[in-house]
Amino acid sequence: VPVSADMPGFSQAVIGQVADQAGMDATLFEGACGLAARLMEMVEILAAGQDAEKSAVRLLCVTAGQGGAPVLRESVFKGAGQAFNGDLTTDSFDFSGKEMAPCLACTQYCSKDLECVYHDAMQEFRAKWLQADALVWLVGAHEFGIDPALIAAIDRMNQTRFEIHFAVGQAHMPRYVKSMGVLASGNHSERIAAAIRFLRQSAVLYQNVLIPQESFGGCGICHEHPAFLSADDSEKAVILGREAVKLAVVLQAGLTALAGKLPEAYYPSREHYGVTENNP
Repeated sequence: VPVSADMPGFSQAVIGQVADQAGMDATLFEGACGLAARLMEMVEILAAGQDAEKSAVRLLCVTAGQGGAPVLRESVFKGAGQAFNGDLTTDSFDFSGKEMAPCLACTQYCSKDLECVYHDAMQEFRAKWLQADALVWLVGAHEFGIDPALIAAIDRMNQTRFEIHFAVGQAHMPRYVKSMGVLASGNHSERIAAAIRFLRQSAVLYQNVLIPQESFGGCGICHEHPAFLSADDSEKAVILGREAVKLAVVLQAGLTALAGKLPEAYYPSREHYGVTENNP
């Protein structure tokens, strides 16, 4: 369960390093206190959600360079349906062939209305990502390593988050508590390892919770090497979809039960997402 302290400066659950014989300065001390507070809040969320139920769950399956993606995606949705008999909404986003420009750090755009100067597929991805309770990533090796469109998308979301923080002077960065798992495969182990590190870092940054599934080698990660996954391996995707929804139910029920007690950063508003009547 990744837990990050408050932003900026302590975003990866590692708040700093103190040299031998050196004391802690005020900033590092504040970061340590913040990390401890966020840790206990996550414990509370998980505990409060154990016996509760959520009436609706939104599952997003994201694919990037993955062989057999359509079959695996349906397997993820199959597993999700096995785990949850309530109102389950499934959606997907495929980075293949998508145009995503790198972030230009345009403060005047991000800090005002969350609309980027680029008119590409970013808005569609961001809208789906923000609204999801559970995320499953099906990631394969790309000829350039990690899919460039995926890198650009995450980079721009990170930039947007920091711009909003500085523009409105938030005391805490917003936290997007979602369950998350990754099914990765490919013939290039270095490229797959880089993709997994990239997605793990983004999970911690956004306070996503990696699925604690031992069959995936820990932390919701299943890495198949060297061959691409095929339809014969779809059972792994079924398990991943099932575990993603089961954990999402716990997290969302815990957040609901603790509404009013937890900091507002755990409940980003629709306005914070840039969602309005004119921009749904």
